[in-house]
Amino acid sequence: MRRRLSLSFELPAAPAEVFAGLTSYARLIDWVPGLRSARVLAREGDIAVLELVTDGTAADPCQSTPQAQHGRAEAPAGSPLVLEIVETMPERLSFTQVDRFRGDGVSGTCELRLAAPDADHDSDRSSRPTTALDLSLSFECTAIEWLGARRAARHRLEAAGESLATRLAGPAAESPGSDQETAPTRVLEIRRHGEQLVLFIDGQHWRLEPVDRS
Repeated sequence: MRRRLSLSFELPAAPAEVFAGLTSYARLIDWVPGLRSARVLAREGDIAVLELVTDGTAADPCQSTPQAQHGRAEAPAGSPLVLEIVETMPERLSFTQVDRFRGDGVSGTCELRLAAPDADHDSDRSSRPTTALDLSLSFECTAIEWLGARRAARHRLEAAGESLATRLAGPAAESPGSDQETAPTRVLEIRRHGEQLVLFIDGQHWRLEPVDRS
């Protein structure tokens, strides 16, 4: 049976900056707990094929329970998880596992939107843009398998969300007792999507088209 897991996070950055962080695939190992390597196997426009290798977690989340190993192809510990990711800048990522075992596999979406300012927070925090991230996962497993898989997946994803939030907040969030004001780290990133160049600068993005197409 197909099971679903939904999580929501608030991240201290504009949606375009969060999108740039999520799609900087080579840097995922810096903030995703348990991730050993991440590399792009292929890219065509806004579609990327990504290979992820964890520190021993099976590719199928339901294979983390003993019951899941009965009657199902088992993935070796630390085996790659290959995802096809469709990028819709800067508000959506859709992903599907393409190396599925017997038709099972992970799929889902990641939706980004600008969150409304929170009047209860201090003025400095409320002046920052905040992104609401809604993550939805779907995978095949039985009801018994789901009991263990849901808790493990939620714990790992919540840890990744906290790590990403700290990374986006910059050095100032890591040392709140410091008297010196430190601006968050900003990254300039340039990517090519078809015939366009996409620039991410200070949490915003621009699209550039060639002047001469000949």
